[in-house]
Amino acid sequence: MKNRNRFTALCLLLTCTLFNKARAQNLVTNGTFTAGNTGWAFFAPAITAEVMAENVYGGTTTNLTAEIDNGSNFRQVNIPVTPGETYNLSFKCTRRTAGGVGFSLPPIPCTINAKVYNGTAVFLNQNVSSSNTVFNLQCQNYQFTPTTATVTLDLANVNNPSTLGMIMDDITITPVNQVINFSGQACVGGDFTLTAPASTAPDAVYTNYQWTGPNGFTATGQTATVTNAPVAAAGTYTCTMTLNGCVQVTGQFAITLSTIATSDIAYICQGDSINIFGQFVHAAGTFDSTFQNINGCDSVSTITVNVMPSPGKILAPDSLIVCQYDTVRLETSTNPINPNFSYSWTPSTGLNSTTDPNVWFVADQSRNYTLRVAAPDPNLTCWMEHTIHVIVNPGDFLNLNLNEAAICPGNSVQLTATGAQQYSWSPALYVDNTSSATPLITPVTSGTYTVIGTSDKGCTDTQQVQITVHPAAALSIPDVVNIYSGEQYFMEPTTNAVHFTWFPDAGLNSAHVSNPVMSPEVNTRYFVVATTENGCTISDSVDILVMNTAIDMPNAFVPGNGSFKVVKRGIAALNAFKIFNRWGEEIFSTTDIEHGWDGTWQGKPQGSGVYVYQIDARTAEGKPFKKQGTVTLLR
Repeated sequence: MKNRNRFTALCLLLTCTLFNKARAQNLVTNGTFTAGNTGWAFFAPAITAEVMAENVYGGTTTNLTAEIDNGSNFRQVNIPVTPGETYNLSFKCTRRTAGGVGFSLPPIPCTINAKVYNGTAVFLNQNVSSSNTVFNLQCQNYQFTPTTATVTLDLANVNNPSTLGMIMDDITITPVNQVINFSGQACVGGDFTLTAPASTAPDAVYTNYQWTGPNGFTATGQTATVTNAPVAAAGTYTCTMTLNGCVQVTGQFAITLSTIATSDIAYICQGDSINIFGQFVHAAGTFDSTFQNINGCDSVSTITVNVMPSPGKILAPDSLIVCQYDTVRLETSTNPINPNFSYSWTPSTGLNSTTDPNVWFVADQSRNYTLRVAAPDPNLTCWMEHTIHVIVNPGDFLNLNLNEAAICPGNSVQLTATGAQQYSWSPALYVDNTSSATPLITPVTSGTYTVIGTSDKGCTDTQQVQITVHPAAALSIPDVVNIYSGEQYFMEPTTNAVHFTWFPDAGLNSAHVSNPVMSPEVNTRYFVVATTENGCTISDSVDILVMNTAIDMPNAFVPGNGSFKVVKRGIAALNAFKIFNRWGEEIFSTTDIEHGWDGTWQGKPQGSGVYVYQIDARTAEGKPFKKQGTVTLLR
C-alpha cells in the first residue's frame, strides 16, 4: 500500500543561480602598466616589451602605456580561467602619432593581433587596426570561451615595419557574468543587501553601477538594499557596471523569499499514517505549527490531511495447483467492494485480460500472478497487491510405443503405455484389458484407439494409435487335377495376392508365380503360400494326379474336318496303323501316331462307306494296345 505527501518545504531557501566561483575582477596582471612591463614577456621577432609615458608616443600625460611594433610585443602566460565560461578581453589602443628623430610613424592603418590560446587550442585570434592621426586611446572589446584552466595572451605586430607602432593601455580579461554577494534575511518582511564587485585599483576600476530588479526596483552604486521586503521583492536582481572605462559587465542574483505563512495538503491511504510536525496522523484533519526557517524567518505552517479510499483486502487464493493445458480461472473480489477500483495483473503472460478482477488462462508452466487493486485519484492512488502462486503439474507425460500399426485379420497389436499411474483405453471392443498399460488389441476392422493416462498428481494426458486392418489374403485353386502322362496343367488361381511360393518345385516352370505350368511325372501334391502387398498370407494345396495313357479310335470322320487317326491321352508309340477297303485292299499305313488317313488312296478321294482299320500300339507304361474295327467315311 502506498501514500504520498505533497507537503513541501515550508521555508524556501535563498538561491544563488550564478557565480558560485571566486574570481578576480581583472585576471590580467599589471594590465595598466603602472609597474612597467612587470608580469609581461616578449617573444620573437620582438626584442623587448616596451613601456613608456604616453606623452612620448603623442599623448599629453605621463601615464605609462605599452607600445607594439616590429621590435616590441607582449605576452602573459598562465592566466587562470574557468573552462566553459565566457570572458571579455578589453583594452584601449591608438596609433602612435609622435615619433623619434630618424624614425617613421606607423602605417595607416596600423594593425596588431590579439590572441588568446593554450597550446594548439586557440580561443580568440583578432586583428585590431587603428588609423587615427591624433593620439586617441579607444576601447576595444572581444569575447572568448576557453576549454582549459589557463590561457596565454599574445599582443603582436601585424603590418608595421617601423619601430613606432600601436600604443595600448588598460588590458583587461574579466568574466562576462560578475559575482554579486548577498547579506541579510531572505524573508518576506526582512532586510537584505546585494553588493557588486568593488574596484581594486589600478587594474580593476568599476564605475557607473546601475541596478534593476523585481517590482520596478532600481538603484545606483556598488550596493542595493531592500528593507521590509514584500512578496513581490522575490526574483532576479541585475547590476550593470563599467570596468576600466571600456567594458560593460553584468552580475545577477536570484532571490526566493520565505513566506511567513504556508499551507499545504497531504494525502494518505486509508489505514496508513503520516508524520505531521512530529506526530503520526491516521485520520483526516487540519494541523498547524509555528517555526523559524533556515533563513531566520518565523513561519506558520498549516497542513490539511486527506484520507483517500483504499482496498482493505483482496479476497483470492494464495495458491492454485492445476494441470498443464487446463483452462484456469483466477477469481478475486475486494473488501470493501468499490466499483471505481481498477485492476492490473502482472505478468500478462497467457491471460485473457489484465484489467479485469476475474481472468482465465491456459496453464503452461508454474508462475506467480500478482493482482494490483487501486483506487485511482489525481492526488494519490492507493493500492494493494495480492500474489497467487500457480503450480502447474505436467500434462505431457504419457508415452506410447506406437502411434500407428498395420495388421492382417486375426493378428494382434501389443501396445505399451508409460508415464502414468492409471490407464483407460477406448473403444473397449477387441481390447483384452482396458485398464492395462500393455493391452493386446485384436481388431477386425481399422480404427483409432485412445488411451487416457492419469498421473500421480491427478493430471490426464491422451495419446492415440491408428490401427489399420488390411484385407485378408484370398486364394482359390482346385483341390485335385487329373492329367495324363506328358500333359501340362496351367494353374489359374483366383487371388488378391502378389507374391507366391510353390513347393515342391519339381514339375513346375516357376515356383514364384501365381500361374505356374505343372507337368509332374508322378502324382504330386503342390503346396502354395500366397502373400498380399500388405503382407497378409494364405496357404493351400492341389493334388496333380498323373493318369495312365488312354488310346481309342473314332467310328466316323469327314475328310476336310481332320484326319482319321489314333486318339490318345498320354504318351504312346505306334507299331502299325492300317486301313482296308471293302475289297480287302490296304489303302493307308503309318507308324507315326500323330499321322492319320485323310480319306484318299493313291491321291484320289475315296467314296463314302465303311472301311476296316487295324492298330498295333504300346503305351508309355509298356502296355500293348491292339484293335481292329470299322470307320465310316462321310462326305
